[in-house]
Parts: sequence; structure tokens; C-alpha cells
Amino acid sequence: MRYSLEAAAKLLHEATGITEMPKNCDGLAACLNAATDGLVKIATGQVVHVYRGLCPDAVTGFDSRDSDCPACKILQEIQQ
Repeated sequence: MRYSLEAAAKLLHEATGITEMPKNCDGLAACLNAATDGLVKIATGQVVHVYRGLCPDAVTGFDSRDSDCPACKILQEIQQ
């Protein structure tokens, strides 16, 4: 699925508060689409947190990330 640059930027900002893209992105539109696609996969349950370690929750904190969790890996990549 592809999003317009404006829609992707709005979704990404609403979901994460991120206003700047990681420096390793190859073009803003491509980076926004990749980031938004990852967030949509997490939000729709296509990629889920494993909750076997440091996944974000009320106990570990919502900024916590587990390096072995596929959903956390997407979030880490987006937040770099």
C-alpha cells in the first residue's frame, strides 16, 4: 500500500510524534511510506509484539523496545 506524502507524514506524526526522518532514508517519500507501512502493520496486527522482554507496556514503559521483537524492531528503525 502506498500513501501520499502528506497522508504518510500526518499518520506518522500522529502515531509517533516524529517530525524528522532518519538520516539513512533514501528520499523523504520512500522513508515516509516505509515507516507508515511498518506502523500500519503493527496497528493492524500483521506484526505483533512478542511481550517476552522489553516490549512497550505499562510495566516496562511505553518507550521500551525489545531487540528480539519484530514490532519493536520496526519502531526502533523508525525512531533512529
